[in-house]
Amino acid sequence: MINTDSVLHGFTDLKNLDDLGPIVLNQAKGIYVYDQNGKKYLDANSGLWNSVVGFDHPRMIEVAKKQYEKFSGYHSFFWKNFRTCC
Repeated sequence: MINTDSVLHGFTDLKNLDDLGPIVLNQAKGIYVYDQNGKKYLDANSGLWNSVVGFDHPRMIEVAKKQYEKFSGYHSFFWKNFRTCC
């Protein structure tokens, strides 16, 4: 058994996860994602999780790189306290 008894895996078929193990996605191109074995899947959740322009739109990559170079990210765990104290 994986960890379906203690971890919530949203939008996941828990029986298949327990029986078959997880699908590990490690790359994407256009509207497709690929697992670690190279199997191709249509990203049917693009409107939910990703931009609808696809995974490799040149302009989106350019803008993301510029933003990452400027500021790669920050956690929001204590955002309420951070804003009130500074």
